[in-house]
Amino acid sequence: MDSFSLNVLADFPVMVKIEKISLKEAKEMVQDGFESFVSDLGSAVLFSNQLEVAVPAIWDFIALERGEVILLGQYRGPRLPEAAKTLPPGAVVRWFRVTVI
Repeated sequence: MDSFSLNVLADFPVMVKIEKISLKEAKEMVQDGFESFVSDLGSAVLFSNQLEVAVPAIWDFIALERGEVILLGQYRGPRLPEAAKTLPPGAVVRWFRVTVI
């Protein structure tokens, strides 16, 4: 996922645990397969390059239930140029493990 909104939660009340993780941990989370909910093509390309797996850009609805865990990539930096394959100067991708409790 490339963003997080209350709209992705299936039920309320709910608690959400968000942990910042390393790129190594993010790679481990996707090594056995995953379903992509990255909606932005530029982010999908950057995530693919960083995670060393194909991350398709897919605009689809997700409803997270209690007990589900997702990987969230957060791009921080200037607007990405069209078809960017690498991070522009000063930009970073931060990785988070999001657990619905």
